[in-house]
Amino acid sequence: MTFKEDARRTRTGAAPVVLGCATDIVRQALAVAGWKNLASGRRAHTDPAKALELHGISRGRPVWI
Repeated sequence: MTFKEDARRTRTGAAPVVLGCATDIVRQALAVAGWKNLASGRRAHTDPAKALELHGISRGRPVWI
């Protein structure tokens, strides 16, 4: 229950599917980065710069350069 899926109140339209996909993306990114414990991986990436770094994005220069 790292992402509190049972507490979500979004039940209309495509919102539940979109939230599920976003959750899966985060889980897979943490797994690929080597995190065995998802909760500690999430806590370690609460800073936006660290979260971008997890996906290989640097805030120092634009991605298209």
